[in-house]
Amino acid sequence: MNNKDQPIKAIVNACKILDLISENTLMGISEISRELELPKTTVFRIIKTLEASDLLIQTKDDLYALSYKFLKFKYGVDEDTNLIKHSKDALAKMADCFGETVNLAVHRAEKSIVIYSQEGEDYTLNPKVSPVSELYCSATGKIFLTQMYDNKIKAYYDQAHTKRTINTIVSYKEFLKERNKILKTKISYDDEEYEYGLSCIATPIIVKGNLLAALGISGPTTRLKHKGYKKLEKGLLETAKVIEESIASVR
Repeated sequence: MNNKDQPIKAIVNACKILDLISENTLMGISEISRELELPKTTVFRIIKTLEASDLLIQTKDDLYALSYKFLKFKYGVDEDTNLIKHSKDALAKMADCFGETVNLAVHRAEKSIVIYSQEGEDYTLNPKVSPVSELYCSATGKIFLTQMYDNKIKAYYDQAHTKRTINTIVSYKEFLKERNKILKTKISYDDEEYEYGLSCIATPIIVKGNLLAALGISGPTTRLKHKGYKKLEKGLLETAKVIEESIASVR
């Protein structure tokens, strides 16, 4: 093999990093450096390049996950791409109406992953939902949990879950009570269960009996209360219906 046929080392290392993150869902720079036996500075530069290219997303805990762009690579023009296409206008309208961030999330590997967000009004202090959230402590995640069979829900709660705030539901028995409400109203809440001061409301997007995604609206708890939970719930349900009808019309 001559020199021009040699693989580019930085690209090879970038692929190794992507593979590792894919296997572990979330990883930090130190952990990646240790696993791949690469200098932290090298990992940092590659990570930041991948993040700038929208291939990785950073959580507030300084961990990294694959971005939604990989869903596009994996499936081509698939359901998730179509979801974004059929949802963008409706999400923009809702975000503009309420001035809050609206998120479209899908269920992947026992996580709720935001594949598209529409920002609301710009505030000095504006907490944001993590792009990758645990099912048990996020409003969109609860939508996905609610649609599972009882044995799967029980198996999920048999795993150890961190009680992030005093409001976080971490037991199967507690969640079943909330699940009944969600099934009845098609509305789920993260009532400061992921982070103090931040609340989210979500509803499912279901087409022909299939749960495709969850639609959520998030913002500071006091601000959402001021705007009115009932109004926000109504807006979510109406927006979800618009998206469902748009998708159903081409299926």
